[in-house]
Amino acid sequence: MKIRTYWIVAAAALFSVGCSESPISVAATNSKASLPPDFHFSSQGLKVINFSINKRKHTMSILYGNDQAVILAKAGKQQFPDGQVLALVIWKEQGNPYWFGNNIPGELQTVEMVTGDKKNGKISYALYEGKDLVVNETTQESDIRTSYILSQKPSVLP
Repeated sequence: MKIRTYWIVAAAALFSVGCSESPISVAATNSKASLPPDFHFSSQGLKVINFSINKRKHTMSILYGNDQAVILAKAGKQQFPDGQVLALVIWKEQGNPYWFGNNIPGELQTVEMVTGDKKNGKISYALYEGKDLVVNETTQESDIRTSYILSQKPSVLP
């Protein structure tokens, strides 16, 4: 009878400890890295083309593109026809609180949009900065940044 009582007490103790709340609060999303909803980024249907990390600046970026841009990138063509959309999103790196030794996107830095204009057949560039993605109309490096974005090669996935 004594042994049975000990087993019941031990099981109850383990059950109460096992069901306690986690000391780390689990956030559903990384709100620092989220793009503002009024930017309507997710509704554009863009897909990931590549991912890069800049160790000197401690930033990470993802190049997104519409279906047409993804097809041309996979084919290795650097053409820029009408309707193609590319977006380079850059975040500051931050340590992952749930996994030692790796980094995750932190504070949103910039979004650079390159689009093919159907009306005049030209490439347009727009730079949005900061958490609220305020457009920067005084960009002097637009040609350099456009060339850099267009030169990106797609990630090779198995």
